[in-house]
Amino acid sequence: MSFIIPRRDPALADVSDEALWQLTKLLYMDAADYFGDHTGEWLAKQEEKVKELDATLLRPKDLIGRFAISMSKRRLPFCQEGARLCAAHKALDPRVIRNMLRLVAEECTIQTNRYRSLRLKEMLSPSLQGWMGRMDFLTVLWLGEERFRRTFQGDLGGYLPDCVRTSKCEACMLAFVGGSALYLTDLRASVLARQAYREKLTGKASRNPRLLRIVDSWISLYQADCQQVVYGCSESIVDDIVEMRTLARRTRDKENETRRKRGELPRPHCNSRVMLTEDGLPIPRQPRLRDSDKARLSRRTERRRAARADKASSSVQEKTEKRPEQQQQQQQQQQEEEEEEERRHTMDAHFQDILEALGGPIETKSEDALAQENDDAAAVAAATATTATAAAAASTTKAAAEPKAEENGKTGHWDEWPSDEDANEKEDGEEEYWVRDYRKWILEGGDDREGGIAGRPSETLGMRSRLSFGINTRVATGIAATSSWTSKVDETDDDDDDDDSSGAESPNTIDVPILFRDTRLSPPRAASSVYSCDGGAPPRPNPFDRTMSVISRFTRESAVPAPLRIARAGEDAGGRTEEKKKSVSRMAALAIKITIAIAIAIAIAIVIVIVIVIAIVIAIAIAIAIAIV
Repeated sequence: MSFIIPRRDPALADVSDEALWQLTKLLYMDAADYFGDHTGEWLAKQEEKVKELDATLLRPKDLIGRFAISMSKRRLPFCQEGARLCAAHKALDPRVIRNMLRLVAEECTIQTNRYRSLRLKEMLSPSLQGWMGRMDFLTVLWLGEERFRRTFQGDLGGYLPDCVRTSKCEACMLAFVGGSALYLTDLRASVLARQAYREKLTGKASRNPRLLRIVDSWISLYQADCQQVVYGCSESIVDDIVEMRTLARRTRDKENETRRKRGELPRPHCNSRVMLTEDGLPIPRQPRLRDSDKARLSRRTERRRAARADKASSSVQEKTEKRPEQQQQQQQQQQEEEEEEERRHTMDAHFQDILEALGGPIETKSEDALAQENDDAAAVAAATATTATAAAAASTTKAAAEPKAEENGKTGHWDEWPSDEDANEKEDGEEEYWVRDYRKWILEGGDDREGGIAGRPSETLGMRSRLSFGINTRVATGIAATSSWTSKVDETDDDDDDDDSSGAESPNTIDVPILFRDTRLSPPRAASSVYSCDGGAPPRPNPFDRTMSVISRFTRESAVPAPLRIARAGEDAGGRTEEKKKSVSRMAALAIKITIAIAIAIAIAIVIVIVIVIAIVIAIAIAIAIAIV
């Protein structure tokens, strides 16, 4: 039957480079199209683009080819297997899609089974742990989630698109692979490692693997910078994979030699023991540990556990030795903090008395009233500032407060404050210095000369805002919107000089912090910073994993199309029912045609048999007549 029913080359040699480029360009799914309505839009666009492909990639239109595809679903020995396709990819040739997916599946299962044995024995290189995990995850495409969990005894390491989980379309599976630069990098590294290992073993240049042509066609459709990263990363781990494959070969040869000495047959190759799914795709093999390997791993685990216990005991002993010194340091720090808190409360009470004497008691805690009281207090302080010492101190205060104002104006969030203890102590010392100078200005008074405090009411207000009357401004003291004390300059002010207008008529908007501590509000969690010393050191990521995370963010140039509009967005479920009826009618018509063709062939065969019988009868009659004569 093979000379009657045409077959497609498993290596896709009958598909030209241009046709393969069209197919790989079609089979691409971005991560944004995995779920929801985006999946339906992507499928609608796929159905439109399938019609533009080369004829060698589409279903055959001749009667024999269509009959061969229909018989491939029954997995007959004389028919080539076809892929399972969804409605959007139904026009594709299922034999081409099956051959393409089979190459990917064999690379993830048959060609990597030897590394799974090394991983089980804890002999796999750490740099290949992530690569092996991603190769395992690709098998969930044709295994399914349930069988994947039974095979690997674990959960999925990622997410599958809705169209793959529901329809089991093999074209959608290939689109998932082609849409991830990370998986293309892993496949290319595996293919190149096989080629390098074969060349190292034989000493001759080998031909390019069949899957390399498909993977390179996918990669060529990505951006130029992504192509360089993919090529570089895939080639960087080739040596590690070759080394692991060499180790697996040596381990297998050593085991076979031991079996020969004992008079046993060598263990069969791992590729000869491959199980297939119902659709005919390979299943990854999970090896089991022998008793000797279990004993070796248990001894290694005990050694590691003992080493961890020794390390923990030594650390506890060191802490015990340092405990008296630490207790003394903690007591000293606690005493210093109590003295500092008492001194701050004293200064706070003193300033409250001064403010009540100048502007009256603060009775309201609203934001607007509090800001107005701050403006009134600043105006009173500016009117009474007359000494030259106050002018010099004001200039110093301006130089110290403006960088902080610019920084807070850029951020405007409490979680941007640094959490370093040295910075906190430095700021507390600056607050003490400013409190002392401010006290001197209030008690001694100042002049109204140009450049003094009265000439710059906004500076005085900024200074008072920075002081916050003994309250640490790094703690949330109210609504976050009022926590920024930075001056927000009007956008219409284009000049570079400073504005010397009064606080009431100034176009600048100044937000001051709240001058009371609300204990009901918990302080926000401090953002992690390179200056933070209270937490442990962050784990250092693997350079290859960091590069892989960069690759996973790449998208293809053709992967960002214009907003897609579904062509049949207005059709309801009735339209889908009619399409199904039309499909059933076409299948019935095809079956009728096939039946008629078979009947005609049978009739022709019967006629031929009758003619042959008549010819034989005539020949016999002629022979009898000649014999009688």
